[in-house]
Amino acid sequence: MSRDEERLLYYALSSDDPNAISCVCMALEYMTAPSRARAQAALDLRADGKAPRYSALPDGDVRFVSSYSPPDGPEYQNAADSLTVLRNAHFRERAKAWRGMLNDGDLKDSLGFMIEEAEKILGDMGEGSPALRRVMGLQSAGERYIERENMRPGIRLGLGPIDDAIRGLTPGQVMVIGGKSGVGKTALALYLLRHVTEHGSGNALFVSIEMPAVDIWERMAQSVYRVSHQVISNWARLGNLKPEKIQEAYPTLRVVDSDTVGLDQLSQFIRMEKRSGRDGLVVLDYMQRMRGEGRSDYERMSNIAKGLKGIAKSQDVPLVALSQLSRTADDSTTPVKLSMFRDSGQIEEAADYALGTWIDSDSGDLIVEGLKLRRAQAGIRARFSRAMEEMNLFPKFRVSEDDDGCEAL
Repeated sequence: MSRDEERLLYYALSSDDPNAISCVCMALEYMTAPSRARAQAALDLRADGKAPRYSALPDGDVRFVSSYSPPDGPEYQNAADSLTVLRNAHFRERAKAWRGMLNDGDLKDSLGFMIEEAEKILGDMGEGSPALRRVMGLQSAGERYIERENMRPGIRLGLGPIDDAIRGLTPGQVMVIGGKSGVGKTALALYLLRHVTEHGSGNALFVSIEMPAVDIWERMAQSVYRVSHQVISNWARLGNLKPEKIQEAYPTLRVVDSDTVGLDQLSQFIRMEKRSGRDGLVVLDYMQRMRGEGRSDYERMSNIAKGLKGIAKSQDVPLVALSQLSRTADDSTTPVKLSMFRDSGQIEEAADYALGTWIDSDSGDLIVEGLKLRRAQAGIRARFSRAMEEMNLFPKFRVSEDDDGCEAL
């Protein structure tokens, strides 16, 4: 008996929730014959949707229910994990119908989250899994494309000509931004987040592994008040800071405060936000600080790069990851090439878009260049003037009010 079938049997024997029992009934035909017979026997003993009495169960099933401990605690998890059986059988339409049956708000939220967990398990099974062999006709693919373009347009990041070229960052896509230390990558990340949350009316999650949340907040305050960090510190001690002003500038931004984050943990943070209805842009600062597996830095970063793409697709979110560069970039004024991304060629392979950042040695401007643009030709640049003492970047292009295009200043 598989682990999924164990959970289904446990639920058939022990639960009194009718919605979840419906899931067990739908999955019966996809279970192995012995498991199906035991689950069906348990369902036959039911009266008015209640779990059968212990006295009515065979001795073996009594021992099974008494000894079985769900690994994730709540018994709802068993019903949701049983969806792996449905997914493995490509049972998408009836799974949607089952989700639609859940009218109760709390139950719907809980089971919706568990469905996402089950989908993640399938996503982790690898490309050879039958669950990932999704074949569709051109009609279905076309309908999905039209729905995406009309209902889920790409998120514009405030990058002007680059936004225009790629038509925004869409859910499931990964953008990697590389630059030397001190070039202004964190300032650029805060600029993107402010553009999305304040001007784009979208949600955003900032996963900062490099610095704690209070330091991030200080940099946001510098940007909003346009002063140095010393001034912000003095205002805090004098009671002159107004935190609500920072909140107004980043109204839907949330920050992860952790000095160590792995792929599993990042995926968990995103699922928590989605469960609360706050899914949106995810910005990671930065890739090389992530915890990962591998016998060398190259192997570790390769796994992280591929894992980030997997998370973006499985969680259906747009993801921006900042990256350090290798020593082949002499200093912050050296124009960035794809070969300079640190530790792994997998970074450029896994990313849908790769941007390089450096400082123009003549003007002092920050240059952001598209080195790999899936929907456009590489080489498109956005230029920003820098005021790093106040953590600010000012675009040297004008974005139209309806955010449908830009022009150089």
